[in-house]
Amino acid sequence: MSVTNNSESAKTDLINILYVGTDKDSIQHFSEDPGFKINVVDNGFHAIRWLEENDLPDTIFSEIFMPGMNGYALHTEILDKVRYQTVPFIIHGRGIDDNERLKSYNLGLDDIYQRPLDLEKIIVRLKFLIPFKKSQSVISVVESKQKIIQIPFIKRLFDIVFSLGVLICISPLLLVIALAIRIESKGKVFYAAKRVGAGYKIFPFFKFRSMYTGADAQL
Repeated sequence: MSVTNNSESAKTDLINILYVGTDKDSIQHFSEDPGFKINVVDNGFHAIRWLEENDLPDTIFSEIFMPGMNGYALHTEILDKVRYQTVPFIIHGRGIDDNERLKSYNLGLDDIYQRPLDLEKIIVRLKFLIPFKKSQSVISVVESKQKIIQIPFIKRLFDIVFSLGVLICISPLLLVIALAIRIESKGKVFYAAKRVGAGYKIFPFFKFRSMYTGADAQL
């Protein structure tokens, strides 16, 4: 299901909102408010599809409890995609208590609201959140995540020592494989593929070449 408010007035001032859920009262309030342009999808799976097929909204406003994928799960799903990380994500529901507020804070949601919704307060909040989140470029978001991910020294040392030990043990087999590749076809024995690791760091992933040299360019 997809619904769009077609009001043509003051388009540049409208807050373009992706509403995820089926609460009729909340949808009606957003639809009737002149400050919003509302796009409605009824569950988290449809929200992901909508985001893939449309321009980014100014904010995502999701109900907490929905069939298939609740608001928390939807937030976790789209948070992994860098493209959506500068869009405010807000959830709402009935019976919001301190535990729900703490949970939303720990999961990194931008805000949580109790129904029925007070749109005046929401507009004030969004007028701060939207430019604030947009001012955080994708690079700054990625850098902040890189700072959060820190591997303990002992674990890093273990990884290096263990890996070196394994490589030494299997080095005769690796030499046989390298020789077989060189005999079978001309070109480099190893192929470096780009991979994204922890904190969105891009690194070269070396593996034995399994295709002819230049095959990736031809594809």
